[in-house]
Formats: sequence, C-alpha cells, structure tokens
Amino acid sequence: MSHLLNLPSKLLARTFFNVDSSSFKSLHHSCRFISQLATDQLFKTVHLQPSKTSQNGLQEILNNPNLRRIPRKIYIDTVDESLNYDDEEEQKWPQGWDNLVPQVKELPRLNAAVLCFDKGFTSDSEDEDYPHYTDFPQTPQFRFHAMHKLFSLLESLRHPIQDLGIRNLQADNPKDPKTLAKMGKVLSGLLSLRLSITSETNDAAPEHDLEYPEIRKFFKELPSTWLSPAAPSLQHLSLCSREYSGFYPDLDLTNLFFPRLKTLSLGNFCFFHDGQIDWILKHGDTLEEIYFDDCAILYDFGMMEENVDACALPRDTLVRREGDESLYGSFEKRWHHIFDLFAEKLPKLRHFRIGRSDWSPDIPFEQERDIKVGLYYNRYMCCYDGWGPSSYMEGEDPKELAKLENEWRPSPECDDEDRAALRKLLAKLGQSVQESYSNGHPGGRIVFHFGGKRITVTKDTLLNQIRPTVYRLELEEPHFGLPGTVIVKQQKDEQEAEFCAEISAYKKLQELQGTVLPTLFGEGSFNGRPALILSEIKGITLREFAKLGETSIEENTLRCCLENAFQELYKYGAEHFDLNLGNFLVCDNVQVVIIDLEEIEFPDRQKAWENSVNLGSVNYLMSRFRDVRYPRRAPSPVLYSMPHTGASDDRSGSEMTGPCYSMELMS
Repeated sequence: MSHLLNLPSKLLARTFFNVDSSSFKSLHHSCRFISQLATDQLFKTVHLQPSKTSQNGLQEILNNPNLRRIPRKIYIDTVDESLNYDDEEEQKWPQGWDNLVPQVKELPRLNAAVLCFDKGFTSDSEDEDYPHYTDFPQTPQFRFHAMHKLFSLLESLRHPIQDLGIRNLQADNPKDPKTLAKMGKVLSGLLSLRLSITSETNDAAPEHDLEYPEIRKFFKELPSTWLSPAAPSLQHLSLCSREYSGFYPDLDLTNLFFPRLKTLSLGNFCFFHDGQIDWILKHGDTLEEIYFDDCAILYDFGMMEENVDACALPRDTLVRREGDESLYGSFEKRWHHIFDLFAEKLPKLRHFRIGRSDWSPDIPFEQERDIKVGLYYNRYMCCYDGWGPSSYMEGEDPKELAKLENEWRPSPECDDEDRAALRKLLAKLGQSVQESYSNGHPGGRIVFHFGGKRITVTKDTLLNQIRPTVYRLELEEPHFGLPGTVIVKQQKDEQEAEFCAEISAYKKLQELQGTVLPTLFGEGSFNGRPALILSEIKGITLREFAKLGETSIEENTLRCCLENAFQELYKYGAEHFDLNLGNFLVCDNVQVVIIDLEEIEFPDRQKAWENSVNLGSVNYLMSRFRDVRYPRRAPSPVLYSMPHTGASDDRSGSEMTGPCYSMELMS
C-alpha cells in the first residue's frame, strides 16, 4: 500500500477511473487518501429525478460541503415513472423541483448536464389533417415549461456549461422568445453537444409519420437553432433521431462549419449527395473520431408530388419515371468510396465505427463506443414516399426483382468492395480488423453454437431492452441435453473479466442450480459473441412485482423467500453485491431465483449470518421494494456506503421494466 500511495495523485485518480464500480465499496474503506479518491469517483456524477428519494439524495449532497464540491456532471431526468401511458394522466412539474433545481448552481465544479425527457411525444397541433393517436404523460406544455426551467438553471451556473446532452428532445422547438434566448446563451461556448430526437408517430399509418408539420419544421431549423450558436467552440457533436433524417425530413448540415470539431456521431442519418461527404472532409484538419450508428446510403429515392418540397433536394434535380407520378433520384457513391476518402483526406482520424448499437426500447444515447462494427444489410436503403409501413426500406434482392411490379431498385452488390475498404481504413487507424464485416439480411436462419455444433433457432427474442446481450431462443430441434427453449447471455463488450467471473461463480454454486439459480448448460456463442447457455426461469422481477400492488404473496413471505435464497448463498461462502431489483425473479412457486452472478464474491471469512453482507442485502432489497410499491411513502435513508447495487433502481438505464423473463443485470 505504501508504494501505491507514493504514486502521483493524478495518476492514482486516473487509475481509479478504470476501476469497476464493485471495487469502490472496498476502496472507500481502505485509507483516508484512497477513500477520498473513491468518493470523488462515486459522486462525480449526480442524478435528479421526480421521486422524493432522488430529491432527498441530491439535497443531502448539496447540504454537505465536502460532497458539494465533487460533482462535475448532473443528469436531470424529468420522467415520472409512477405514471402509466395507459392511464392518460398528464405529468405535472415535480413537487419540490422549484426549490431544488435552482440550488444546483451551488455545485461549484459542475460543467456537464444531461436533460432527459420521455420517449413518447405528441404535438399540440389542432390541425385535423394530422390526427394524434396517443397522449403521453409529458405534454408539449410540460416539455416547453421544463425546457425554460432547465435552461434558466444552466444559464445561472457560476461557470458556463461545457457539455450538454438532451435525451428524447421533442421534434418541436420552443416558441417562447425568452426560452430561445436562454438556449442560445447556453449553447454558445459549448465544447460538446449531444441530441437524441424523438418525434410523433401515426400508429394507424406509420408511413405518414414524416408528414407532421412539426418534424419537418424542426429538422430544417435544427442547424440554425441548435448548432450555429455552438459552432465556433464545439468539439464533439452527436445527433441521433428516432426517424431517418437528412433527406426526408430535410436536415442540411452542409452550410455549417465547426473549426474545432474532433468527434462527429450520427445516428439514423442518410447520405444521398456528394456535398454531405464533402462537408465531413471539410473538417479534416481537426476531426479525430467518426461514429455512424444505423446510418445509410440512399441509393434510390422517390417523392410524391405533394411532399417533394419537404425533402432535401430541389424539385428540378428529380425526374419522373415511366408510368409513375412520383419524382425520383439516385446516388451513385458507395460505402467503399467513402471509406477510401476518409483514409485519404482525414489525416487526424484515429477512430471510426460504422454499424449498430442498441435501439430498443429507446434512441441510443452516450453509446457510441457500443456500436457493433459491421456492414449491415440496411447500410444501403431506398426511400419511396407513400409506401408503408415506412418510406425507408432495404432494396429487394436483385434475384427477386423480376417478380416486382414497382419502381424499386435493388441494393448495390458491393459487399467485397465495402469489406475490403473498411478493413483497409481500420488497419490504417490501428483498430482491430476481423475476418468479415458483412452481415446478411435477417431473413436467413439464426444459429448459435454449443458443444462445437451449430444449432438452428426458430425464434429469438431480445429480453433485455437496455443492453442487447440476453436472448430467449426457441430451438428448431433440441440437441445435447438442451430443452426446446434456452436463455443465452452474451459477453458484453470489453467485459471478459465479468463474463469469466460469472462462469466461475456458477461452477462454485453448482448445487444451487435449478433452485436458487438458473441451470448453466455450458458455454457457447451467439452472433459471434461468447455466451452462457442457461435455463429459462418463468417469473417476474422484484421491481415489476412491486408495481403489481396487492398480490397473494405478503411482504413477510417475500422477505422469507429472499432470506432463503441469500442463506443458500451464505452456506456456500458467497456474497452478492449487485442489488438491482431486476436481478431477482419471483416465481409462481413462491421462490426467489437470482439471475446474475457477475458480482458474487467468495471471501476467505464470513461474518455471522446476523451481521452478514447477505442479510444486509435482504434488508436493502426490501427497502427498495417498498420504495417502488409505495412511491409516496417516506423515502429510505440516503446511504453513502452500501453494497454495490449495479446501478440504482431509477430511470438512469439500470433497471429493466420489460419482459418478466429477464436474465440481464445492469452494470
């Protein structure tokens, strides 16, 4: 320890930046110096949500002079999870926020903020030509009020904010001049801007989603409203939207120039003319990183007469095709041309990713490094206005073209050229190069590997809607002792140690498999990733169980079930630290099953059960369970030192609220 403490403090701090969160519980109690470094990491990012628990937690930090000086970044999440879409209840400005939000300016070192809104959006337009099919808790009035309040806060900070993100920004700009003025002031001087953009959907006819006036107006105004004020200083820009943008709706970036731009990230963006590529190359003196998440080349496109002025190309550049009233155009550049241009004309480029991250259930946010590099089938798309259920579609297989009676054109056949150019670009950048970056059309058969054999899957279902690593697979023909349905849990990116630790834990706890734990059939691979092959557990997460209200299982019974599960772990010398409510399933036989072992430890010595970590974990889980079941009850005490909980059971992306057969635990 003495040698470690001789290292420069900045080097130690940088080392702790890479420490996994489960280690902070040990570091926090080691020595005073390291405890302070660990505390800095624990509190460098703070969260505010509508719940009283969250408000009280932030208030505790604001009231503590030692903690108040630590936070650099705040997530302000406006979403009230207690509201249900089906109830059609409008969300109100959270009680207590009028007093608490202005106090955030008392965090002296704060330089980054993320504002989070609901993914559901409906405009306040009363135009009968554009009906609204769903009313969401966050009305336009709520959103505009929140924008005014939150930009007022950012404007009042002691030092100008440098890093701003808005998650689920509505495709409808505020109209209040005072709000727009505050936005302009905050945007000017930013170093980083990240926008994920949600928009209204027409559930009855999704092909008309892009006809709403708000989304068309928003994307036309996005460069002048959101980007121009920040252009002189901006170094990192991320734009990602629910709908494809660029061509239709029109998002023209080519008139902008960012003299300091280092990172460009685009999601659901379409390339359809040379000027867009030239615009990227224009930043060659500074650009170091590029991320394309589900971006496509539009190789062919057609617009109906009445909508042609809403697309990005002038009417006189489009032509009619025989027997069709729409106006058409095409783009001849291919991805291998673009890769070659990047390799040649972006001398400072050092990292490039093209492919796809997780788009379910929400628009990706802060996930650029999670993009799985690949040349996916939809990297070439066509846009044919008026077709449903979406105007955007993959080109038909050329072999099937003769059977079609429309003007669709087949996708370009250049897999080999694209693959070679991408490999060449990545090799030049020093990035790892895999054997093949091609990814076929999803119509092909799905297989996973187990026992050295390929097993065909008839249906795969993504269970974890936050991180795409857990699937339920229905097998065409069970083999090797596997049942007809299995759960595969893939290794996460750059998480080999966690994956190996979970395998080791399953082996040490083999006697508990099939009762307290799922059965581990073995290791395999799925979609090219190492994976655990597990039994399916039919149950419901503790969090979802808490939301059910009255059930036949009383809380005392539930507590006994939790104690039984944790006592079984205790008998085998195991301590469980990932106390996310989504990691525990309540089954029909009134039994609790633990479905994540990534953060189970086996200490050399254990305390008596009455003082054990496991019993404390039961108490903590029951407290969190009551917080969810009774959201208006007096909140649980704020804890500054507790077993690692993976991530809190809030809306920060840590808790799954989807299918009850969930097998993934958040990290």
